[in-house]
Amino acid sequence: MEANSIDSLISAAADAFREGNMAAVERFCNRILELDASRLDALHLLRLIANGKGDLEQELKFLKRILSANPDHVESLNGLGDALRKQGQPALGIEPCLRALELRPSYANAYNTLGLCYFETGALSKAAQCFERAIGLVPTLVAAYVNLGAALKKLERNGDAIRCYRKVIQLAPNSSEAQEALGLLLVQLHRPQEAMDCFRKVLQMNPSSVKAHLLVADTLQQQGFSDKAYAFVQKALAINPNSGQAHCMLGFVKVDLGEFEAGKASFERSIALLPDQADAYLGLVTSKKITNDDLPLVNQMEMLLRDHHLTPTDQAQLHSALAKSFDDLKEYEKAMTHADEGNRIGLGLEGGARAPGSAEAAKAYLEKTIATFTPDYYRQHPGLGIDSELPIFIVGLPRSGTTLLEQILSCHSQVAAGGELRFWDDMNARTPNHLIGLASDPAATKSAAEDYVRRISSLDPAARFVIDKYNDNFFNLGFLHLALPNARVIHCRRNPLDNCVSLYMTPFKRKNPLFRSREGILDYYYQHSKLMAHWRKILPPERLLEVDYEEVVANREEVTRRVIAFCGLEWEGSCLRHEENKRVVNTPSKWQARQAVYKTSVERWRGYEPWLGAFRELMEKPREA
Repeated sequence: MEANSIDSLISAAADAFREGNMAAVERFCNRILELDASRLDALHLLRLIANGKGDLEQELKFLKRILSANPDHVESLNGLGDALRKQGQPALGIEPCLRALELRPSYANAYNTLGLCYFETGALSKAAQCFERAIGLVPTLVAAYVNLGAALKKLERNGDAIRCYRKVIQLAPNSSEAQEALGLLLVQLHRPQEAMDCFRKVLQMNPSSVKAHLLVADTLQQQGFSDKAYAFVQKALAINPNSGQAHCMLGFVKVDLGEFEAGKASFERSIALLPDQADAYLGLVTSKKITNDDLPLVNQMEMLLRDHHLTPTDQAQLHSALAKSFDDLKEYEKAMTHADEGNRIGLGLEGGARAPGSAEAAKAYLEKTIATFTPDYYRQHPGLGIDSELPIFIVGLPRSGTTLLEQILSCHSQVAAGGELRFWDDMNARTPNHLIGLASDPAATKSAAEDYVRRISSLDPAARFVIDKYNDNFFNLGFLHLALPNARVIHCRRNPLDNCVSLYMTPFKRKNPLFRSREGILDYYYQHSKLMAHWRKILPPERLLEVDYEEVVANREEVTRRVIAFCGLEWEGSCLRHEENKRVVNTPSKWQARQAVYKTSVERWRGYEPWLGAFRELMEKPREA
């Protein structure tokens, strides 16, 4: 057949490709190759079809045929780089992308692909530069903006990442991918209301999407609204009753609500549907105490870890689940081995515990806080706040007994549990010069206090007191005493070694990167100790009560009566039956908080003595530094 006949077929194939008629494209291209097996344009179209189908093996076959005939075929060099990346070999994908850009320096898609290869090898700065070059060449290249946002997020340039995702939404208002990415970042930044707006838009665009319903449910659950989250999980299961992810989410919601048997059943159903879903194993082992009867489950997780197809995130979660399991079984060496590996992988995924310079900035702010909030400061600034006694702040290191104390105190008929409210942390983050700066503005201080009281009052309008159990409020106590001078503060303390080992070992679903290394935990512990030593000098004794976890365990009634009296409440015997409290608990202590007080967590560190590492320095420290 003459060349012009083949050219006609190529033209027809190209038209069919633009129209989305891939079946016709394949017919035309296969006919062309029967006539002339060397036609690269036909091979290229077939390669694109394989790419669209996600048939990586077939795509690689076409790429090799094209590049064997023409090693400088630019589009195929870019395609090879992307295919190698998708095959799990991003380092090998770099060279063909660089060659494509050498041949065509203005090839924006090649910069985007190269950026993805760098991103997946951990070269985040190089990745961001490539995405920026792609956008510079094609300012409307939506994929490059999405990828740049992901790189900026990893680099902890969160403000830039947010602006990047918003640009995508401006360019492509119907991009559910960008709305989802923005929402997930906002969740990470503890901005749940804004995140919820994003996820509701994703749901509007994809009303029959199980994933969209679960994004909304997960965000509600994180805010402590597990009852509302339940409705969205049910909708997801109505769409797909066999969704392993939905059954897993249902398990977490049920456990939050104290329905442990139902939660365990949901996790088990999830695992049956998706045997490699690490979150479900983590949920299952944290909703009960692991015993020898659970050894088949432990063996199943160990076997799953040998699966090289698991993502690093799933590997980290499974290691955490196994650490908790072996801790329950008192096989401490195995528990620590898995905790070390899970934290190592998790820390790598998060790009390290802190951005460069952030540790120094945190210490500088701590020193500024101590220097600002002094006895003289309060004498010079009287009456800036409001008189409300509504909030009771429970502070302390995570794993120090704060959830247990909240559970006990909220059994009183006049006390409501607000959970971990990030109001002041969010206020600190969005205020110029943080809360120290806000304290210099009397009107703003009073307004913030009034806004906060309105917010917590709405949680239970009939309650005399509402507990705010956000642990990190210990950073903010200087400002809080200024804004709410009548508020009570209860500080929970625990043996430092027990506390720090528990922070390291506990499988938080979303673990603070600082708690993934012994050094990060020690740094956090010393900041906490230094600040609390200062607040002891500042807060009046009628406003600060310190409670030791070990004393709660040893003398529960005596300590509970002291706490109730500190709050100015009449005694109620229900406070000795905290395990009957039906409120939502959305912390890693959700199972423990609903058990009778037990003593096995006291001196827990001794089981891990051979592997304490940097924690050993705490053996010589007093309870509070």
